Amino acid sequence: IANLSPDVTWSPDGSRLAACTNDLTIWDLESTTPIVSFPDADCERKVSWSRDGAFLAYSTNEAIHIADLATKSIRITYDGYTMFSWMQSSSELLIASQDGNIRKVDPKNLTPARDVQVLLPLSQINDIHSSPDGNSIAIEEQGRGVRVVIANIRTGDIVSILDGFRYRTSDVSWSPDGLQ
Repeated sequence: IANLSPDVTWSPDGSRLAACTNDLTIWDLESTTPIVSFPDADCERKVSWSRDGAFLAYSTNEAIHIADLATKSIRITYDGYTMFSWMQSSSELLIASQDGNIRKVDPKNLTPARDVQVLLPLSQINDIHSSPDGNSIAIEEQGRGVRVVIANIRTGDIVSILDGFRYRTSDVSWSPDGLQ
C-alpha cells in the first residue's frame, strides 16, 4: 500500500483499511488487495467508519458522502455539510456545516434529518465530536477566537465553553469514559 494520505482509518474489526486521497480506497488487510475504490472521491477532510463497519463517511469541501460497503456504492450525500461525527451509541451521524447548522442523520435507515439546536449562536464550526454516551457534542468554533462548546444533544443546553485558544485545534475528542 503506497502513497497513503494523511487520512487513513482502520475498520472497527481491524480487517480493512480505508485511505482518502483523490480516491477513496478500501483494502482487505489479509489479502492486501483493494476491495473497492471510489475514483475521484476528492475526500479532503476526514474519513471514518460507522461503529458496525457497514458504512464509511468521508467529507470534501462541499459535502459529506456515505459509502455503503455492502453495495459498494455511495448511499447518500449531504450537500453543504463538511464536518461529521458518528454517534458511538447508534448508527446515527452528526453532521455540521461551517455556518453553524448541526443535524443528526441516520444513513442506515435513511430517516429524515433532525436539527440539533445549540442554545448559543455559532459562527464558523471547524469540528464536531459526539460523546461516547451520545448525550453531548463538542464543537470547535472559530469566531472572534477559537473555542470549544460542549452542549447537550437533546436539549441544546450549553454544558461548558472552553475558550482562550490562540490557534485552531487539530481535533476535538472525548476521553474514553465520556466525562471529559
